[in-house]
Amino acid sequence: MDWKKHIRHCLLWLFDKDNSISCRDASKELKKVYPNEGFGQRACATWLKRFRDGDKGVDDVDDEPRSGRPSILNDEELRLLIEMDPKATVRELAEVLQKSVSTVSKLGVWVPHRLSDLNKATRFLAATGLLEMHRAGLLNLDQVLTEDEKWVLYVNVVRKREWRKQNEHATPTAKPGLHPKKVLLCFWWDTEGPVHWELLRQGESITAEVYCQMLDRVAAALAEKRAHRQHQKFLHDNARPHTSRLTQQKLQQLGWEVLEHPPYSPDFAPSDYKAF
Repeated sequence: MDWKKHIRHCLLWLFDKDNSISCRDASKELKKVYPNEGFGQRACATWLKRFRDGDKGVDDVDDEPRSGRPSILNDEELRLLIEMDPKATVRELAEVLQKSVSTVSKLGVWVPHRLSDLNKATRFLAATGLLEMHRAGLLNLDQVLTEDEKWVLYVNVVRKREWRKQNEHATPTAKPGLHPKKVLLCFWWDTEGPVHWELLRQGESITAEVYCQMLDRVAAALAEKRAHRQHQKFLHDNARPHTSRLTQQKLQQLGWEVLEHPPYSPDFAPSDYKAF
């Protein structure tokens, strides 16, 4: 990744949040996150002036894109920006990255600019197939277990409106930092409520091995809390740890029937509507 360009993206992000930010404050904020990569005050002043003049391009004179050059989304830059502000809207991210809003989908899940005919057909067949199973009595929603992950902030301050008398100052709200502390929540639930949840340890990531270990603990929780259930149906998305051969073998061992979740279909996840 071009770090100089990324730092300019971060500076633009700060400017969009507060267009009156000084070069000194901008430099301090950048150095909090990237002490070895942050801009000095002079560089910040130069780029802030460009932004205030209406030029929000982050390419320097030497790296201006050529005519016809393909537009490429840098996933690493996107990830870092989301970590800086997990509550950022799709429109804000698109503006900072200089991409079309249609490049992003709801809920922070990135999808292709255009779904192929095969993608659309797969989504249609999966949705109609699940509906037909339900109508035929082959899919009881009370038998479905679902799982999803969500980043949880240690401090989640939300600015809210409040009633105040005339000329009375509003209650101050702390401004979140650029790199808030957070933890990943892994959550399993069904129509009866929560079944099992885990918080990922600091520095740990979800691999197929880690996910299989979690599934064993979920199975134990099901045996304790849902002993009356005979046939388990399971719905999770198609992230790599979920679709690996090791995970598929584990699910077969547990005897769970996995329901289809087509690619690029964030709206298939019930957790985004009923849990988070």
